[in-house]
Amino acid sequence: MNYLPDAALFLLLVVALVAGGWAVSNREKSSLESAFLPLAAGLGAYAFAVWVVGSLWKLVPTLWILLPLPLLAFLVIAKRENLQFHARRTLAALRNLPRFDAALALYLAGVFALTFILSLAPPNAADYDSLTYHLAVPAQYLRAGKIVELPYDHHSYFPFTLEMLYTLGLAARGAVFAKLFHWLMLPLGALALLAIGKRAHSARAGLIAATLYASMPLVLVEATTAYIDLGFCAFAFLALLCFVGAPRQNRNENWLWCGAFCGFCIGTKYFGWLIFGFLGLWFLFQMLQKREFSTRKLALFALPALVLGAPWYLRNMMWTGNPVFPFAYGIFGGQGWTAQMAALYDSSQAIYGFGKSPLDAGWVFWRLAMTPLNFRQPFWPLSGELVAPPQTGIFEVAGLVLSSFPGPAVFALGLPALLGRKKPLSIVIATSLFAFLMVFWFVTSQQIRYLLPALGLLALVGGWGAAQNAPRFRVARWVGGAGLGLWLLFAPAWLVWHNRGSFGVLSGAHTPENYLRGFSGFDAMQWASNNTPPDAKFAVYGEPRTFYLHRNHFWADDGHNNLIAYATLQNGAQLALALKNLGATHVLWNTAPGQNGGVFGPPQPLMDDAIARGDLGLLYEDRRGYRIYALR
Repeated sequence: MNYLPDAALFLLLVVALVAGGWAVSNREKSSLESAFLPLAAGLGAYAFAVWVVGSLWKLVPTLWILLPLPLLAFLVIAKRENLQFHARRTLAALRNLPRFDAALALYLAGVFALTFILSLAPPNAADYDSLTYHLAVPAQYLRAGKIVELPYDHHSYFPFTLEMLYTLGLAARGAVFAKLFHWLMLPLGALALLAIGKRAHSARAGLIAATLYASMPLVLVEATTAYIDLGFCAFAFLALLCFVGAPRQNRNENWLWCGAFCGFCIGTKYFGWLIFGFLGLWFLFQMLQKREFSTRKLALFALPALVLGAPWYLRNMMWTGNPVFPFAYGIFGGQGWTAQMAALYDSSQAIYGFGKSPLDAGWVFWRLAMTPLNFRQPFWPLSGELVAPPQTGIFEVAGLVLSSFPGPAVFALGLPALLGRKKPLSIVIATSLFAFLMVFWFVTSQQIRYLLPALGLLALVGGWGAAQNAPRFRVARWVGGAGLGLWLLFAPAWLVWHNRGSFGVLSGAHTPENYLRGFSGFDAMQWASNNTPPDAKFAVYGEPRTFYLHRNHFWADDGHNNLIAYATLQNGAQLALALKNLGATHVLWNTAPGQNGGVFGPPQPLMDDAIARGDLGLLYEDRRGYRIYALR
């Protein structure tokens, strides 16, 4: 197994963090929540600290990696009685689970183990956004030695809480170790749903909710990547868990926890403001309704969220003048962006989904449950269109269709439960937040992974409904149980089939280099990394997936940024001069982006002229159409 040391070290880290959480928790708290609440909060706070220090001073990876170890060791030794108490209570609770609940717990453990193993393959072409920016930008930070502005890539202006953990993972062990931080967000999110369901009804309700969430194909796929969506879900569910527990337990610390997790939501995705805004307005409305307004509680909730979340947006204001760059260009503008680029970006987001007509809204749940993203032909003409829609959906390839498929189980259990009248407050809040996120998703970019927090909340409602309203008739229980069982078997079986190409590298039969040659740009980037000076800087055309280019670089395509005013250039000499003025010493060009999965490219006449003049000297060319030039 190629990455067995990475797996062992990461699991050791998780065990140490869980032990630390149990050590600092008193015996009145739930052992389940004591295991993962401090862990998640610690990771979020640590990522924020890495970003602040790396921005103001520099990244010191060795210091950051070793810093928590003595503290964890001290806590475990000094508070070992708490640790032993929570460990014994957890084991006793697991032993006393009813047979059905034990089966669900075992299923969850199996899913966590399966996705962990499949995460041990290095990111390849299927991990598009990982190679483009989730991992590529942290790699650039490490090369620079600090957090720096990367004006060539608009993604680098997004909130980067998860990416700060990836930065540490890359520095410690590399890409596989970094990926495992996103895998960890799957059990954290599932356990948060379990805890909310347990508070709302029973452990069974929570286990069903967690199982529904963890069995969604899109969740399973995301757990094996270095994306950020499961991290956002985990922080959102944890914020909800603390929010619904604060009034019941009457503890101010819960408002502090809730605010912190809202801050991590804001610091992970722009959508984080939706979570903070919804919970904040609910909190304010309830206080006003009960005439129990508390400035202290409001401050405990809002201040951590703003302290941990707002600095990312203040940074964008300083760099670009737009707090949510590159979005909302019509309102804020943004240095390094243009109205034409904003329109192109908006249109690229608008191609997703099922449409936004009233008829589309009426069918959206059926189509989400039974029809994958942008795969509307089987249900035409019930699509809200007057004519058959063109087959332009970007998820029409079978593998990608299934990986965007939430599946019917979460809807079959969740939607009927939405109609139940008598709900505990936690389920009422979850239902309302689901509806709010669903409407926002429908009127904006209908990418299913943007809907994951809402789908997790629907799984929570479904788990509560299933436990609350289990069929009284034996036949109904058997039929429903069989349907759910088939779905729960299908989901991991499909994941194994989906990742069958990685079995060789996972087992050690293939080297990582041979496995990564499935990514069209790997050979060219490996050549560039091995055969150019360490201080080389590449201008890259036609290929945004630059993680494996281990040299400083920037995207030179006009579609990504306006670093070069191509319209003013008259010949190849001026193009070469413009590239040199940006510090470029070499050019990497994917000449067949449509074939290789890239995008954009250079102005062909200018490139041809620069080559003809000798301003660009060819150093490398492969059969896939990747070329490397030296600027002369």
